Amino acid sequence: MEYHAEVLGSEGHGRSIGVVLGGDGSVASNGFWSALTIATTQKLPMLFYIEDNGFGISVASTFQTPGGNIAANLAAWRGLKIFTGDGTDPEEAALLTAQALAFVREERLPAMLRPTVPRLQGHSFQDTQTYKTPEVVEAEWARDPWAKLKNYLVPALMSEDGWRKELEAAADRADAVREAAEARPVAKPETVLRNVFFEGEMQATGGLMPQGWAAPASTDLARPEGQRSVWSRRSVAFSISNWG
Repeated sequence: MEYHAEVLGSEGHGRSIGVVLGGDGSVASNGFWSALTIATTQKLPMLFYIEDNGFGISVASTFQTPGGNIAANLAAWRGLKIFTGDGTDPEEAALLTAQALAFVREERLPAMLRPTVPRLQGHSFQDTQTYKTPEVVEAEWARDPWAKLKNYLVPALMSEDGWRKELEAAADRADAVREAAEARPVAKPETVLRNVFFEGEMQATGGLMPQGWAAPASTDLARPEGQRSVWSRRSVAFSISNWG
């Protein structure tokens, strides 16, 4: 993105930004810290969106981040603007998101947006969340953003009937997608090992190839350079002269 804007002079990337989506579990990984270091030292227009639900799979965030609040821990991190708040409140979440996006777009600097939300279901379908106490589960459901969203929209912005119709339409779309997925044929076993290594077929999106870039000519013919004997003799001669 920066290469397109600054080196190639592409006008279409002047206000583009990078967005990283993660959670309170991912901030305990080395990839997060590497990305954070690169973005802040290079002053890149990168937005780190960290959705904090208090759990990384089955481990509470307090065991992965001191104090359980990555935004507070990074408050003194030079070159990083912090935006944090209640992700279950529609108005506050929308305002924080708009502010974070505007900052990165206009200032061309990195920022972190950390909305706090409950995790109402398990990490995956087989996760029954037995590691949570009944009190934790009850407290999380009390923060259900769905109820807050309805209270925010009805009746100020839409009617009760309009809300019901939106729910029905969303359910219909979800059912249609599920049915389409279930109708897809089972993958053929002989294709499982395809593209483990590059087979000449490029991706349809992402990278430079879809934009017409061509790699320079290369060859698979080995051209060994031989031993670096000259350097070795010089090294030996230098060592002997200094030790002599």
